[in-house]
Amino acid sequence: MEESGVQLLCFELCGEKFAFNLDYLVEIVRIQAGEITPWYSPVPIIRGKWNYRGQTLCVIDMREFFGLETPAVTRMQEAGTYDLEQERGTKSILVVMIQNRLFGMLTDRVLQMQPLIQYYEYPALISTLPRRYFAGISMREAELVLLLAIEDFVRDYEWETLSQELTASVESSLASVA
Repeated sequence: MEESGVQLLCFELCGEKFAFNLDYLVEIVRIQAGEITPWYSPVPIIRGKWNYRGQTLCVIDMREFFGLETPAVTRMQEAGTYDLEQERGTKSILVVMIQNRLFGMLTDRVLQMQPLIQYYEYPALISTLPRRYFAGISMREAELVLLLAIEDFVRDYEWETLSQELTASVESSLASVA
């Protein structure tokens, strides 16, 4: 990611700051958590489906995948007292275009759009997650912001699998209605 002329969309998830190149953003939509249908896809970063203007989009939820669930939430889940709907409430979904396909990206809060001023390579040993998800690190108001490489979130072979799963899911829904 080059610094010159790049605009970032900064957002927050579980108190952590993230950003990506604004060129990938299509729209920001406020929704209720109940509008997302939980769906455990074969692609680990996809955790739901959502109806966007009559089209079913896969929802990228980085909480569990990036290990952002808090220990308190994990304890409540184990005790059976955790209410996902209440915890998540109203959220922002970032409709993004990844490799000419629309996806919804779940966030807690959109912070701002800002130019990329400082850019640092993503350190190789900072995470156990595949490096493909991160473009680097930047700063926002004296805080570190992880720059996401969302163009690499879903690869072509993963999209083929997702597409087949979505088609099968729609067909089974139609069959149960008939």
